[in-house]
Amino acid sequence: MKGSKLFAVLAIASAAFLGSTFKAQNAPTKIGLVDVDAVFAAHPKYKDLTELGDKANAEMDQLRTTLKLADLQTKAAAANASAKEKQDFKTAKDAYDAAAKKWQTQISAVQDPVDTDVNRAIANVAKAQGFSVILSRNAAAKTGLVIYADEQATNLTSDVMKALK
Repeated sequence: MKGSKLFAVLAIASAAFLGSTFKAQNAPTKIGLVDVDAVFAAHPKYKDLTELGDKANAEMDQLRTTLKLADLQTKAAAANASAKEKQDFKTAKDAYDAAAKKWQTQISAVQDPVDTDVNRAIANVAKAQGFSVILSRNAAAKTGLVIYADEQATNLTSDVMKALK
């Protein structure tokens, strides 16, 4: 008899637990999409960021050519490479790495606030409109993560762009 009472109590507790679980699952989850690339391009400092990136790429390409980095690397990697060839490559690579670090620091100084602004705008728009999850529209399309989405109901890109201004 004790066993059947225990079973009955467990059955009632399980039913109550499962009932609460089902209720939680019935709450609607709004999922939105944002074209993050377009939002970044709409940011007021995006032009500064792209100009800085272009300058960095141009200088790094020039430095790679001037230092003859590829040639030095090939010579230093050869089985019969001399100590001087290895040292020349190390010196050139150190100079190249220092320039890359300098540019990365400058780019991060501009990009970090842009990232923060974009993320904040996405979060604010999502919360204001009751969205629980926001996906990158481009990543979702490329990966096949989203098969179908009602663009008018889920695409928050223009709202996020307005929030940035």
